[in-house]
Amino acid sequence: MNLRRSICIFCLLLSGVPMPAQNATERPKQQAKELADRAKGEGSDRAKQVQDFCAAAQLDPKEKKYADTCNSYRTGLINDDTAWLASAIALYKSHDLDKAESMAKLVTSYDEKLSGQARFLLDRIKNEKLLNQVKAAWEKGDFNAVGTLAQAITNADFKASANVYVNNVSLYNGFINQAQNLEKSNPQEAIKQFASAQNLNPNGPGNPSGKIVELQKALQAKSAPPPPASTPKTATDANAEIARKVGRLIGDAREAEKQGKLPDALNDYGMVLKLQPGNQDAQSNTARI
Repeated sequence: MNLRRSICIFCLLLSGVPMPAQNATERPKQQAKELADRAKGEGSDRAKQVQDFCAAAQLDPKEKKYADTCNSYRTGLINDDTAWLASAIALYKSHDLDKAESMAKLVTSYDEKLSGQARFLLDRIKNEKLLNQVKAAWEKGDFNAVGTLAQAITNADFKASANVYVNNVSLYNGFINQAQNLEKSNPQEAIKQFASAQNLNPNGPGNPSGKIVELQKALQAKSAPPPPASTPKTATDANAEIARKVGRLIGDAREAEKQGKLPDALNDYGMVLKLQPGNQDAQSNTARI
């Protein structure tokens, strides 16, 4: 009886001892299954999906479906990334920056080489867009935007191109400042400075074209010759003028007499005598009337 009890107790003790070999085998399988189940719902993140399927294949190499899925998904992902990157590069070379940027962003982070090339391309696209904005701001005459946008460029090549416009802004402002300082003391030189600014950028600030017109008008006003002085009349000219007036007045007086307008005739003869006091016609006709 005691022996039977001892055997039972021993069996109970054995049943409570963990089975390390069995647990070490079952745990990776369970983890692999969990990874595979999780990967099925990660279609929106294909890189993570492939990583989980491949990790499941490593944890449970005997489960062939994990390895097959890993290889299939990985090959498809790399092929797609390669195609997207090639399309992005082609679009970039054709200067379609927006579409090139969209395609490059589709490249996943799974393959380090492909993702690195995509990041490099995206950086160039970003900097080239900024350079285009710098150029547009310069052409529009928005010099503040030229400086701000140029500072945001990080690529050395595009930075050098942007600095050309930044330097042009400084040059333009120098022409304008010099012209403004010379407007009163040397207007001719001021016009040259304004013209240099206008030639550099017709849309720049400071209204150089208007300033040129103002200065040219001021110079023309100063250099215009004075109006010619009136020539004094000679005695001959004065006598001829009096004779014309006298003849006209005598004619008017005679016509007034014919119409019976004697007061008007006397008035005309009186004006003749003021011009020529010794006029006999005027004297005799006045006496007669």
